[in-house]
Amino acid sequence: MPNNMYQGKTSFDNFDYPQVLATDRGLRSPRGLTLDLSYLQANPAGTKVVKPGYLLSVLPSGYGRIFPGSRAIAAAAVGATVISVRDASVYKIGEVVSRVAATPQGTPANFGATTALGTVQSLDTAANTITLSAASASALSVRDIVLGTDANNPSAIVGMILSLNDLGDNPNDVAAYTSATVYGMRLPMWDSFIQNLFPEITLMRNSVNFA
Repeated sequence: MPNNMYQGKTSFDNFDYPQVLATDRGLRSPRGLTLDLSYLQANPAGTKVVKPGYLLSVLPSGYGRIFPGSRAIAAAAVGATVISVRDASVYKIGEVVSRVAATPQGTPANFGATTALGTVQSLDTAANTITLSAASASALSVRDIVLGTDANNPSAIVGMILSLNDLGDNPNDVAAYTSATVYGMRLPMWDSFIQNLFPEITLMRNSVNFA
């Protein structure tokens, strides 16, 4: 359900996480969502943190979740039960995760062509690993995208989160921005497919990473 838009206890500045916003000119946030916290896992300190640069998706319930997608940081063979990703906090125990093959930097990932990996049995946000309930049905390469169940509907993405939200101290309402200028090198994940969804989110020149 849409709720009030919240920008985090320290606005856009926080030294614990890299600031992604390049300028405050041209910002537009037409929507805010209340997060369903069951879809966000706590960090090793026990705090649930929404990080700058992540995408916000709306669930069928009307609540929000962080877009459940992260790059694989290690290869895994067919039959593996542990997957290493950049950030395991965005997934939920019990959901099915799938693989989207990595593409050359700057080339759209084919989010419509997914291969199931398995069901999440447990998550380790210190090691950033996903443990599957059974042997993986597919191999995984470095930079492949690991998608959670709700990521199969890109139209559910409502915008980008630009500020740190420490949910140990703050309400679980976050703002989604559809217009901003950001540092591409600092984004956790970005592809041309996302750029096409939000043409008014622009990356600073010479800052493109497509991590």
